[in-house]
Amino acid sequence: MWYNELKHVMSFILAFINLLLQWYVWLPIVAILGYLTWRNYQRVDIVKDIESVLLMLEIPKANDKSELAAEQMFASLHGILRDAKELKANSGYQEHLSFEVASVGGRIQFYVWTPKSLQSFVEGQIYAQYPQVQIHAADED
Repeated sequence: MWYNELKHVMSFILAFINLLLQWYVWLPIVAILGYLTWRNYQRVDIVKDIESVLLMLEIPKANDKSELAAEQMFASLHGILRDAKELKANSGYQEHLSFEVASVGGRIQFYVWTPKSLQSFVEGQIYAQYPQVQIHAADED
């Protein structure tokens, strides 16, 4: 009896897979994914044209700040997030930041990549939570 149920389930799965392999199912999916890929490549040019700066953060070894300071810093940096109306007015471009941690010569270093238009805002938010930090523009990545 369970054999018949299993046979019925297997035939349903095979019919579903057979349906997915039909051209009229996968062709629209491929077309939509192709369009989305093309649209993303068009936006890459916008990002390439943005002037940016790589900042190196030198944090003193005697840093007594808790994780809450970093959490508050990231929460304040969240303020650059635009809503749908602002994105439409700005041709759909959302500024973004990159925080990087690297080990160079056995030392841990922190980097921030940011658009130049947001550099003073980002530095201010970092200084607000870590007043002892020294921020320098890095020569190379």
